[in-house]
Amino acid sequence: MDEADELTPNDRLDDVQRRMREHPGYREHMACEELARTVNAVLVRNLDELLALLAQPTWDQRLAVELFQNMYRPDARGAYEAAVTQRLHNYVAGAATLVDHARRLMKGRTGTIAEEFERRKAEVIVKPEVPFIKDLRNFVLHQAHPFLGHTVRILDPEGSATGEIELSATNLLGWNGWKAPARAFIKSQPESFALRPIVLRHGQLMVRLHNQLHNELAEANTADLEDANGLIVEGNAVLGGMDPKAAKRLTDAITKLRESPRPIKAEDLPDILGGKQA
Repeated sequence: MDEADELTPNDRLDDVQRRMREHPGYREHMACEELARTVNAVLVRNLDELLALLAQPTWDQRLAVELFQNMYRPDARGAYEAAVTQRLHNYVAGAATLVDHARRLMKGRTGTIAEEFERRKAEVIVKPEVPFIKDLRNFVLHQAHPFLGHTVRILDPEGSATGEIELSATNLLGWNGWKAPARAFIKSQPESFALRPIVLRHGQLMVRLHNQLHNELAEANTADLEDANGLIVEGNAVLGGMDPKAAKRLTDAITKLRESPRPIKAEDLPDILGGKQA
């Protein structure tokens, strides 16, 4: 009797899962997925939330007026600035997280992808917004939250207005922790300078750099991942108590349904299990 036939289904499943965890294609796939998650679930979400807040005074006239007025209690202004402070903190911290995750992912790698990433990264890190946001993270985490100013323009006699959130160069330069590129960038700005275009440009650079890295790594892993997918079929055969061909049909059908905009429904399962082609 074959030794594998003496194993219980749980033992066989444990063996498949162990081989899956150790498979280089699976390990690389999970590393790529983690990078994508850091880009999309951390950086992009924080970026979208911060930009939405920073843009609000440009279209929300009531908010723009609240930022301008000094006749009533500044409750709305205080709540808005607190939200900007929170989202800015999240964004600069998330940007540092992405840099650290990518550094760990690429540590010790050689070859064309690693070389091209280093070349593109070198082009990105000299853009003035990048060292500024990097050091702003340290300012926020270790010094203070930056002073938030605002410029409001009254558009017409009826009181229509628009506004922009700004940082103070004097406030920022009071900290001696700025590296030379970030300090030079601040000094090149007027006393009050808009935060929104800096965040937008920084976000675009970071997302483009790391998405391209993800795509190149995922494409290079295609063959190894396909080999690892065979273990998924093997595991489904154990779970379903079916032969390899039926398990392959099940796996392919579930993958197709999962990638479809239509969710999997209960009535789909008999056709999948019976081997009917979609």
